[in-house]
Formats: sequence, structure tokens, C-alpha cells
Amino acid sequence: QGLRLGFAILGEVSDQEIVFGAIGQWWKPTGATFHRFASLKEFLEFDQQGYAWLCGNFYVDAQTHSDGLLVLTHETRVEASDPSTHSKFRLYWRIIYPGVALLRRMLLKAVKIKAEAS
Repeated sequence: QGLRLGFAILGEVSDQEIVFGAIGQWWKPTGATFHRFASLKEFLEFDQQGYAWLCGNFYVDAQTHSDGLLVLTHETRVEASDPSTHSKFRLYWRIIYPGVALLRRMLLKAVKIKAEAS
């Protein structure tokens, strides 16, 4: 679903990590605007004012713990093109964060259930 919305896979280590990203203006009252890009190079070289870059990952710790469990982590980082864009994104994030946190917990729980069933 995210890939259709403007997110793209930036990198992957098979069975260990996936990194995704997007360039957008999520805070727009009329709906998010995304800048489409075709490669990691385009993602890194994009320099238009008024946008923010979002990178996230899911990482599975390759070392199995003594109890046989694996650890899955998720991290998201955002960089804005300028101070005005940073302020807009901060306000937007404050408003949507509770919903995002709930969705993240639901997603990680679904991953856990699926992994335990395998």
C-alpha cells in the first residue's frame, strides 16, 4: 500500500532489513503531495524547498537470543528542506503521532503473530 502512496524501497538486506523512503508534503490541508523518484540516487539528490524526506526501516537482529527469540526493530527519520518546512512537519507530526503510534504497534503485533505461526 505504501509503495502506491509515494514510498519506495531504498535498500534491502535479504531476511534482515528493509529501508524505505518518501519525499513529500504530508501537512497539506488538501492531502499529502509526494515527489516520485526512481532511484536511491534521485532520493538523495532531490533538493526542492518545501519538502521533507522520510526514511524508515524494519530490522531483524541476526543474532538469536538465548530464548530463541528474534528482535524486530523499526525506526523512522525525517529531514526537512528548510526551517519553514520543518515547522510545518513538526505541527503535522504532533497532530497525527497518536494514530501513527497505534498503527505502528498494530503492525508490529501482526508481524509477531505471523512470525510465531511460521
